[in-house]
Amino acid sequence: MSRPFRETSNEPSMILQHARRISRAGCMVCKRRKVKCGEEKPSCLNCIKHSAACQYKKTPPSSRRCSTPLNCPEVNRDYSLTNFSIATAVSLNKANCNQIPNFNLFDLEMLHTYSNLTHLSVSHKPAKRAMWKIKIPKIGFSYMFVMRGLLSLSALQLRHLCNEKDKKDIYAQKDIYAHYAERQYHTALQEAAGQLCKITSDNCSALLLFEIINHIHKFAQTGSFTKPEVEEPQDVSWLFTLRGLNTITFTSYNSLCAGPVAPMLRGGDDRENLWQQTGVKHLDDLRKAVSARTHDSNEAVVYDSTITELEKSFNSMDRAPSGKCEPSDLFLWIFGTPREFHSLLKAQRQEALVILGYGCVLFKKVDLFWWLEGWGMRLIAQVHGLLDAEHRPLIQWPMEQM
Repeated sequence: MSRPFRETSNEPSMILQHARRISRAGCMVCKRRKVKCGEEKPSCLNCIKHSAACQYKKTPPSSRRCSTPLNCPEVNRDYSLTNFSIATAVSLNKANCNQIPNFNLFDLEMLHTYSNLTHLSVSHKPAKRAMWKIKIPKIGFSYMFVMRGLLSLSALQLRHLCNEKDKKDIYAQKDIYAHYAERQYHTALQEAAGQLCKITSDNCSALLLFEIINHIHKFAQTGSFTKPEVEEPQDVSWLFTLRGLNTITFTSYNSLCAGPVAPMLRGGDDRENLWQQTGVKHLDDLRKAVSARTHDSNEAVVYDSTITELEKSFNSMDRAPSGKCEPSDLFLWIFGTPREFHSLLKAQRQEALVILGYGCVLFKKVDLFWWLEGWGMRLIAQVHGLLDAEHRPLIQWPMEQM
């Protein structure tokens, strides 16, 4: 008697396993390496793991076979979502449909660092932190120079956080993060340069964000500073060349207010409302001292306007809860100063250097942010070295605040 046919529980799985051994639509890299390709798009997991440029052979749609449920078009659409990567997200944006970047695991590590840590180091305010965590990366999926800027900041922060106790590998780790940050930053600069020539309502938010990232990068790449006496006095007027934000803001203010970066612009309005509610005694003394030593009427107007902007930032920071001062108040002073002040500072006019000495106190107030750590001490040391014996006593109060 013939044995009745019995369907065992493992027969279907064996059939599926046999079908999966053949990778008919695998990438060219896996075929050359003679390994099984997972066929993930746009880059398979093998290529991502080995940081290889994944490429698939173009075949007509009619030639594709549906040997397993995984190869069916409807199932493929859902399965691809489970392997969602940065490159996949970028490819969904029309602006990047022809330029899909080759991101690797190190890039993903930097994005993970940004999402969990770096976005917190831009502001103390929950609304701004939420914006930097959620909205800004979305803009980066459409404008790669923004995404590269964010990854660069993450690498610089990891470089800053390298454990000094591990002397054996500390310098190697720092070099890895520093080189990665520089490569992403300079690539982003080239990509953003093409957009700056034509600022529109579509790209103004991305360009404003990149200018902010650019400023953070300039401070962060230098690192912390704790021994100001070892440096020779240098030109400090470069601080007031960071004025790219003004151009973008003035030309696209209405579009920016209606876009995802609107919370950034509200800080300036609050700063204006707080002004003149109470004075700052030390700034009143500064104004009198500078006025008594300035004989040129045009220079006197420039100095008075600069001190007024400085007073606005001091008023705003003095009202910060629990000493949580915002870096935006510092940069609003830098951006709000007259252009002529930069020229006077570059010429090392003593009164301009004294005013900058008082501005160093603003840097000290935001010293908790890793990318601004030590800059107050560094700048006041530079100012002290550039002042003559007559004007050095005028920065006694800023020196005491350090």
